[in-house]
Amino acid sequence: MASERRGGDAIAAAVHGPRQPSVGIEAAAAAPDLTLRPSGLRFCDEAEEARYRDWYREESRSVARTAFAGGAGMWFGGIVAISFIFDDGLRRGLLLCVAMMANNLVGLVVTRQARFRRAVIAYTAGTNILAGLGLVAIGAVFLEGRGELAALTGVMVVIIFFGFIQLRLRPAVAAVSVAVTQVVFVVLLHTDRGGEGGTPTERGIAVGTIVLAYLGGLFMCLLIERQLRTRFADERTIEWQSTVIHHERQRADRLLEHMLPGPIIDRLKREPGVIAEHHDDVSVLFADIVGFTPLSARLPATSLVDLLNHVFSAFDATVDQLGLTKLRTIGDGYMVVSGLPVARRDHAEALVELGFRMLAFVAEDPSCSKEQIRLRVGINTGAVVAGVIGTSAFQYDVWGDTVNVAARMESHGVAGRVQVTASTHDRISGRYECEPRGPIEVKGKGPLAAWLVVGPRDGAR
Repeated sequence: MASERRGGDAIAAAVHGPRQPSVGIEAAAAAPDLTLRPSGLRFCDEAEEARYRDWYREESRSVARTAFAGGAGMWFGGIVAISFIFDDGLRRGLLLCVAMMANNLVGLVVTRQARFRRAVIAYTAGTNILAGLGLVAIGAVFLEGRGELAALTGVMVVIIFFGFIQLRLRPAVAAVSVAVTQVVFVVLLHTDRGGEGGTPTERGIAVGTIVLAYLGGLFMCLLIERQLRTRFADERTIEWQSTVIHHERQRADRLLEHMLPGPIIDRLKREPGVIAEHHDDVSVLFADIVGFTPLSARLPATSLVDLLNHVFSAFDATVDQLGLTKLRTIGDGYMVVSGLPVARRDHAEALVELGFRMLAFVAEDPSCSKEQIRLRVGINTGAVVAGVIGTSAFQYDVWGDTVNVAARMESHGVAGRVQVTASTHDRISGRYECEPRGPIEVKGKGPLAAWLVVGPRDGAR
């Protein structure tokens, strides 16, 4: 039985295409909680906060690569300027420029390695502090006694750079605080050397200017932090909406698969319009519950529907296992076609196998036994016209004399037996043993020869 099931799954995959994993819409229904705390600098949902930090690390890697490339170029320009433009007074800054350029090149390598992504922010911030202090040192020499201007320049470079790389607020506060503290120390030390550093008032103004620039930079970082979180929230919302749309499309496709065969769905997606095809060699099966009218009168409506659902759901599973195409149910009638929409050589044999499995289920199932359910099965083989009809609640259907005769084989059949026409008998006689029933009078057709299928022949595959 296991091997038959695996074989049936393989046939079903070939006919209907690979089955997609069923993903419940509930998994995507709940919108992410992107509410910010009153400070606006942290998400209330810790899971979203952790996701934001991961998102930010990836964003910072991309920006940091650009920053390190620009920094390497800037320090290379400084090397050229010191070597060929300025006088010998700045030659001592050459080594600093070379070291900073090398540091930026190392930063380029670090930012390209995913395993270093947690270190990118710290490395970038540290490099920026060194750059600011380096500019202070070079500017102090270039501007001679105006060390406060050199220090202010260094602080502004630090702050502007942090704005460019969109450093988050907390690391920005820590890094800029360290930088400003050191720069202020340089100002106080530089403006006091040789008695030419200016009055205490001038030094106070210089320090105050740097501190104001520092506070302005922190405010800029605060705005950047809020802007980053807003952008992350927008991207997460779009991601969630896309997921919901994807799940809804999957659910719609699954519902459509219950109405139409997989290949027909694919064709309608590629070529919208009417589908009508002629097929020369297919088999059609009809099954019907014997004595359904008195059964429906005896059972409550709910019990009757539950019973039909139980029986037809089992039939549906068997149809899928055998790679066949269920067309519809009408009341207690069940219709299946084999060899459509994808042709197969064993279409008649596959339908006979389905008929025997349906009869076996009804005979063995406790619910069916309790209500004494019996089944008639009729099969015919021949040419049909197949297509999709309707503009709403449309369905895939087949028409032709072959269909009509198959329906007569069922209605004139024997309870608990599979009855076939001569055309079907010719295709299954090598595998199944049949007994002639004789001619059956069929309305509009006259007498037709019919056979009752006994079972598989000994040794038949």
